[in-house]
Amino acid sequence: MDDAAPAFGDDAPPARPLRLLLSFFRPHLMKLTAGTLLGLIATATSLWTPIVVERVVSLLGKEGSVSGPIIELGVLTVIGIAAMLTQWLLLGRLAENVVYEARALLVHRFFLGRVRDVMARPTGELVSRATSDTLLLREATSSSFVGIINGAVGVVGTIIFMGVIDPLLLG
Repeated sequence: MDDAAPAFGDDAPPARPLRLLLSFFRPHLMKLTAGTLLGLIATATSLWTPIVVERVVSLLGKEGSVSGPIIELGVLTVIGIAAMLTQWLLLGRLAENVVYEARALLVHRFFLGRVRDVMARPTGELVSRATSDTLLLREATSSSFVGIINGAVGVVGTIIFMGVIDPLLLG
């Protein structure tokens, strides 16, 4: 008979890291989707800006009015700033909620653990689980997931718009 009791937290089956991460995201999927869409709007305004600037520059050499493209440039700037700010606020709040839920779950598990099992762990490990690990979860929530999607769209969009502005840029 094995006298060694499972260490605190070892009684649960090991979860796959991605599945565990998604379990924290699932309740907030609508907010995460909204944050991604806001990021895509900001990316689109950033990508469209050089096209409008090119029109302004081309109109400066002619006798035409540049007021239309300059107004369009101003509107693009305001929309981009508003989308980025709203995304930042939404994802920041979402990340703090995820951290709160993760810490509440950890504290709940600490209180349910047997004293012997909890005391068997080094104090630094328990503090690390409650602070550092949840802060990493916050970063994954607020920037990594959305950043990957917006970054990919930004790279593809940049390449496409480079070809639109000047096909020689594509080689």
